[in-house]
Amino acid sequence: MKVRRKLILSILGLGVSAITLTGTTFAWFRMSSQAYVSKLDYTVVSGKGFQIAVDGSNTAFYSDFLDTYHMEMAIVNGLDPDRYVFRDNNLYLQTINEETNEKIIDNNPLTQKELESIIEKGISLDLTTSLDGENINNRNDELIDPRSGKYVEFNLYFKTRSKKGGDQQHYKIYLTDDDTYTNEDSGQTFKMNPTKFKSEVQTIKLYNKVELWDLETNSKKTLKAGDTLDIDIANAIRLSIQDTGKIDVSDEAVDENNPKLSNLEVVDDVDGIKDEATIYELTNDLDLGSYATDYDGSDELLRQKYDYQYNPMYTYYKSLGASREFIPLKYSEISKLYEENKIINDLSKKITFTEVESGLTGRKVTFRIWLEGFDADYFTGVSYSLSNISCNLAFKYDKED
Repeated sequence: MKVRRKLILSILGLGVSAITLTGTTFAWFRMSSQAYVSKLDYTVVSGKGFQIAVDGSNTAFYSDFLDTYHMEMAIVNGLDPDRYVFRDNNLYLQTINEETNEKIIDNNPLTQKELESIIEKGISLDLTTSLDGENINNRNDELIDPRSGKYVEFNLYFKTRSKKGGDQQHYKIYLTDDDTYTNEDSGQTFKMNPTKFKSEVQTIKLYNKVELWDLETNSKKTLKAGDTLDIDIANAIRLSIQDTGKIDVSDEAVDENNPKLSNLEVVDDVDGIKDEATIYELTNDLDLGSYATDYDGSDELLRQKYDYQYNPMYTYYKSLGASREFIPLKYSEISKLYEENKIINDLSKKITFTEVESGLTGRKVTFRIWLEGFDADYFTGVSYSLSNISCNLAFKYDKED
């Protein structure tokens, strides 16, 4: 099941407009298999309540707006944080002297052209799987890290505008599929793009049979060799968001002539326990199903989504004569993940992924994006010509007094 995708991540607009109790922010990510486009716009805009940074070490680096250059730095740093390091809100190449084992940092920061080249050459989505949103495994069930380039990982840092803990500002941030937000100052309501994944629908010709559950007839449907099937591979995309800890933020003046290696060390919270990642599974009307599991109940909708015997990815993979055994997941374990809100397919639940409070501290939040190999929409035969996969991310926050 070899499907590889060149990756482009462009945040075309991530902004917050606060209302009395709730604010909003939204982002656009584009992933494309076409030639890398260097002139995409990356903007990250926050609002009155909190600010965002890609280098969270100093209050001077937090802002309402992150441009293309800074977002590309976050992506490249996430690809290999030992090789690409932050110094005062710029990213530098770090190498190791083989004789002395000394770390050597280049004198000049990486240019935007260099960052784009690293992303183009280093990241290509491939079949992976994860049920905790943190540990990602490849097709051989081997644990891989971002340096493999088979999935995307990057960090953003969140903090309140206030540097004074006594201000008692507290914001809970969550992902939303709302399509409007209200400006606190004017009271006006504006449209925004809700959270969703999107790709170019492809019609593929089958080379063997496929079995799936047809919800229109509530019965098994078999497609034979030569038939066609519409595929929207965006339905196989998974996003995870994980608060990976509190950081201390410096308020010292920055000397532009003497940049310092940024200290982004995570400080343990009171309980010393790192938050678990939340996986987001967002689909549209062309969704062919979800995880291939051993579900054997009578519910037609659950059968269509989770019964491996009617999972197009699984049945096509087997009908093509795959030699490797494919063991479906246990439905009891998958359903528990939904019940515990560890996998989210309903954004109306407003699950908080990070909380920020006033003072000289921030939160490190890790984002991961991958193609889920157990999903019904990860399909053999999807061509390299897929023009783009995109996901619009919209965030809102609740303010607590």
